[in-house]
Amino acid sequence: MKIKRTHSRTIYLLRKFIKNECTKEEIKELTHLFRKEKYNGEIDVVTYSLWQAVNRTINSSGNDVNVLRTEASKIINRKRKRSRANKIYLIPAVATAAAVALLLIFLNLPLQKTGTAEQSPFALQITEARRFTTENSMKKITLADGSVVHLNLHTTLTLKKGKFNAHVREVWLDEGEVFFEITKDPHRPFIVHTSDGLATRVLGTSFNIQAYSGLKRHVISVKTGKVQVNREDGEEGVVLDPDYQVSFDRSSNTFTAGKTDGAIAAAWREGKIVFQRAKIEEIALRLKQHFDMELIYDPSRYENVEYSAIFPVHASIDEIANTLSKIYNTNYSIKGQTLFLE
Repeated sequence: MKIKRTHSRTIYLLRKFIKNECTKEEIKELTHLFRKEKYNGEIDVVTYSLWQAVNRTINSSGNDVNVLRTEASKIINRKRKRSRANKIYLIPAVATAAAVALLLIFLNLPLQKTGTAEQSPFALQITEARRFTTENSMKKITLADGSVVHLNLHTTLTLKKGKFNAHVREVWLDEGEVFFEITKDPHRPFIVHTSDGLATRVLGTSFNIQAYSGLKRHVISVKTGKVQVNREDGEEGVVLDPDYQVSFDRSSNTFTAGKTDGAIAAAWREGKIVFQRAKIEEIALRLKQHFDMELIYDPSRYENVEYSAIFPVHASIDEIANTLSKIYNTNYSIKGQTLFLE
């Protein structure tokens, strides 16, 4: 028999779910309802928030879980008004939404906003792989947990099925550079995997990862919070505090940690061209990204030179080339889309 999808049916199933009385079929139906139904604002806040909060406790136990289920039951069972026009059960908006918010804050669970696909609480359940890519323009995305991700030029970030949900938060930086602003969640560390075999693990912080395949070094810089960087093979890594970074040399498979400026490392989000102890190959990469300019140089001459500078959004290739020539005490010439360092 086909079940009519109504708000009252959703609330009925949610009440059973909160009490841990739903069958597998009913859980499947409830999930489907949350995907397909178009609720009004009053129902959205309550049902989505309680669904998300209780769903995170499915494989958990302890006092917090008991408190959550008890308080959620009280909220969902409060006096409801019945609309004579459409016969849809409505929960008093102000009092109930406030109760849900207090409950989630008390349990340190995020109260999600409805809106874009990235912000919807249901988006926590990644049902298929998502890939975000940039070419000649940067991109900003908001993940389901509220974390904000800034993608630099020529960057690819992947979310895999089953790896970003109510229990785990994992993403894959396949190529490029990303600045993360992670929503704190002590029960679900946020893990970034990179192609060089590193895993960067955080609870709630902001940090930058530069992992272009064309560079010998990949760099993780911390702006706020604390970050743990490990090799995927289990070998011990490093823990970084604010304004520290670790550089991973892909050829020697070694870490080098040191001080940095986390804010400067992320200044590229404003369109600035940032070099922090940059090797010549990184300079070549940035010139290609921003100006489609090839840099020709003698690798042996510039192999051990590092370069630090920040150029404004509208800096010209002549400004950058002139600065480079002064730093390296050399001449330069520009022919078409090629910059020669002599």
